[in-house]
Amino acid sequence: MQDLTGKIAVVTGAARRIGRASAVALAGAGADVVGIDIAAPVSPILDYVPASAEDLAETGCRVEASGDAGLRRRSISAKATP
Repeated sequence: MQDLTGKIAVVTGAARRIGRASAVALAGAGADVVGIDIAAPVSPILDYVPASAEDLAETGCRVEASGDAGLRRRSISAKATP
């Protein structure tokens, strides 16, 4: 991957799987990473276990270990309203 120093990468679905791997790889290439994920059921018809705050925290640990010295962690909770 090219040098991404000074760039900002926004990774959706960062708490697990491909999103986590992408966040770690981008940080390793020098990008400042903003990782976000949904930690609540999206739809009652989907058989999918949502990510948790702990999953996203684990991604943060892995991003930090990959060399992003300027990492700042913040967890927010938001609810959609109809």
